[in-house]
Amino acid sequence: MLSEEQFYDKAKHFFLLKDTEGKYYIYKFRAYGTRGTKEGFYEIDMDMAEHLADANLFMVANVNGLLLYAHGSTLYMYDFVYKRLLKKDMGAEITCLENEFASASSRYSFVVATYSDSEKGIVRKFDVGSDVNTLEIVDRPKEVWHTRLRIKDVEWKRAY
Repeated sequence: MLSEEQFYDKAKHFFLLKDTEGKYYIYKFRAYGTRGTKEGFYEIDMDMAEHLADANLFMVANVNGLLLYAHGSTLYMYDFVYKRLLKKDMGAEITCLENEFASASSRYSFVVATYSDSEKGIVRKFDVGSDVNTLEIVDRPKEVWHTRLRIKDVEWKRAY
């Protein structure tokens, strides 16, 4: 369903899995050439992880064991280690959700793009809170870009 490697450790990978009974899991492993080692296996509390089964966009944050996903205009942050949930209404349909580390070399950053008929496309950068004891989505108000387009993917190129 989802496979994601971590930018600061290319050997670390996450998979979001769904079994035949409708249960969801995060499988974390480290790949080394032709070998790999399991680092974690987490069952997702579906009573807590609202709308996960209906979500269409997913990402695993580069820090703190967090699964972010989108359903409609709502962004969800689920802590799969400590079983906590935070949600944020983005005010429009979420069309893109991605880790973003290239422009600032930050493992905390991610991008959310939204689209509505009235405002068209908006791309916003956020940070995952750095305190592992709290769930937080940190706004970066100076990093908001407006466009007429419906953004589905973002590619960054570092300029030197």
